[in-house]
Amino acid sequence: MSRHKDVIEVYNNLIRQMTNNIGKSISIASPYNTDNVAVDDFHVTLEIYNRILRRRDYLSGDIK
Repeated sequence: MSRHKDVIEVYNNLIRQMTNNIGKSISIASPYNTDNVAVDDFHVTLEIYNRILRRRDYLSGDIK
């Protein structure tokens, strides 16, 4: 898990911002505690949200 720590943190940031916004368009903030917008007008779908969850879980070792 330590190898993927930074990537997992980025996925966690995306998950936090996407939760409760499925079906909506959002601006995704930079994961590095800044006010910078990394992506503007991103449409969150359930498929994308679930894919990010699976990738995070796989990298953290929760899914084999």
